[in-house]
Amino acid sequence: MSARFWMLDNIPSYSNVWCFKTNHLYGDGLYRSDQMNPSGITLRIVVRGSWKIEMSGSSFEAQSGDIFLALPGRHIIFSQTDKMQGWEWYEIQFCGSAAESFVSEFGLYPDAPVVRPKNPELTLELFIEIYELMGSSFRREDEAMCIIFRLLRAVDAEKNSQRGRETGNLVRDAINIFETELSGRPNINEIAARLGVDRTSLFRAFVKETGRSPYEYMDDLKYKMVLELLSGSEASIASVGASAGFKDQRYFISWFRRHAAMPPGAWRKSLKR
Repeated sequence: MSARFWMLDNIPSYSNVWCFKTNHLYGDGLYRSDQMNPSGITLRIVVRGSWKIEMSGSSFEAQSGDIFLALPGRHIIFSQTDKMQGWEWYEIQFCGSAAESFVSEFGLYPDAPVVRPKNPELTLELFIEIYELMGSSFRREDEAMCIIFRLLRAVDAEKNSQRGRETGNLVRDAINIFETELSGRPNINEIAARLGVDRTSLFRAFVKETGRSPYEYMDDLKYKMVLELLSGSEASIASVGASAGFKDQRYFISWFRRHAAMPPGAWRKSLKR
């Protein structure tokens, strides 16, 4: 009962996703794990036990054969609730620039972290196969990735992905990222991938919920931020622009003029009249 690691200096060149850790835990009676910041993007398959999963402010149940998700930065509590029952799970932990987007292909999201595979028996066999491979001295990178993609087919992501987030939740999650990372010039494609959807789905959700595209919404947030900085601080025009993610001061002034019909310096002076 120990974790098995496959640490590489670089993820294989043919993949932006890599499985670098597996684990197999089991025991009897009650069990509880409270993880404020899970160490990696992790899938666990329940072998035995009646599990309660608490994540994103909601509670979910997981039984034998179900898979549940844990994500870095997302507080999760999972507990085995039957003291008379044994418990057991296998896990796979992923890394790589596309890892979070990849697990969404299993139909798993922060607000829908539990999924029932189409073929639970085969899914468990593949979790075990990955675990055994990573304990072998003859393991190969291509073999590991082949098993992972067989696992994806066993779960049948196309059907389970319908359990994904509602548009309102998706838009709220995106707005939270915009507000947190506004000064860093958030990239819409990257944000969509982090939220487990494609760019088109994110655009449609924004138009449905707000009547504006993600770019328009983010632009409005930047404008409000700039107005607050201009009116509430003595920061230079260049500093205000940089705080809003503009590296080029001339472009910032041009952008502000389109919104306010005057440059930022003139707008600030108009407040003192």
